[in-house]
Amino acid sequence: SWGAGPGKREQWELLIRARALDATVWLAAVGQADPAATGTLEAEAADPTAPTGIGHSAVVGPDGTVRQRLGATPGLLVAEISSDEVTAVRRKVSVLANRRLSRNV
Repeated sequence: SWGAGPGKREQWELLIRARALDATVWLAAVGQADPAATGTLEAEAADPTAPTGIGHSAVVGPDGTVRQRLGATPGLLVAEISSDEVTAVRRKVSVLANRRLSRNV
């Protein structure tokens, strides 16, 4: 899970958007709900080594835009994705054009 703390939500969103864009893929970023938002702080206090999260799961398009998102609490997110959109984005964003398929340089 993505650890809680100052600025962590912004870091989470930046990184998931960047991963989707640099790979030009749909990305389902699943984050553990925030114990403070779920009312389960007692369990966290009982085991301070247990992982905590910030929630904010999201579906990010291959162009790096967040298409669907949840908040800090548990929830269900359903999204339609299109492989045609991946193809279209890969034509526009030529990140993969610079890849090297062999080590012979």
